[in-house]
Amino acid sequence: MKIGFISDIHGNKDALEKVLEYCQSLDMTICCGDLIGYYDRPEETCQEIRQRKIPTVLGNHDLYVLRELNYPPEAEKLYQILWTREQLSDTSLEWLKSLSKKNLLKINGWEIRIRHASPWDMTSYLYEDSSLLAKINLPERQALVIGHTHRPYLMKKGRGMIVNCGSIGQPRSGLPGAHFVEFDTRLGIWKQLRIEYDFVSTQARLRSRGWNEDLIRKLSCPS
Repeated sequence: MKIGFISDIHGNKDALEKVLEYCQSLDMTICCGDLIGYYDRPEETCQEIRQRKIPTVLGNHDLYVLRELNYPPEAEKLYQILWTREQLSDTSLEWLKSLSKKNLLKINGWEIRIRHASPWDMTSYLYEDSSLLAKINLPERQALVIGHTHRPYLMKKGRGMIVNCGSIGQPRSGLPGAHFVEFDTRLGIWKQLRIEYDFVSTQARLRSRGWNEDLIRKLSCPS
């Protein structure tokens, strides 16, 4: 079985559409949260994930919109939480409320734990060089799959794996495009993938809507 793991869509449905085209060739797709926040197609993003019945855990931005997690008021101009909440239908809001903060997949002898940020909370950043990684020791054929940092990596930890999907909607990896991960459960091979999409057109639409320029520039991953 081949599984696609996606994360941090952030209302960027243009990028999501390209990734889901690829994932049609896979047996399953799973989302590590942060469907919304930052960009301008939150309702369509929720509808797409819901209608495709993609198993999804909550991310911190999803919880901001649900008023279940606080964020600094000065971050509103970037996060676009209030605006996003107004765009979501009652159906999408109720669906988000129904989601869990964690998931567990047992398949082909693998135990895959799915969280957004870390095993213990919704906001810790597990970068490749994070000292917090010392708290994690995984047995053989166990994986922790996360997102949140927007920076993809694969790391051996103990005898298992930590897998960061990166971000579909807002790359911070140095390369533009939509980042995600594919896992072959039979061969035990994890593969990082990046799909290009027309982010220039997305940027043009955002500018026409008066979007925050910092958010627009992030789509081309200038830093």
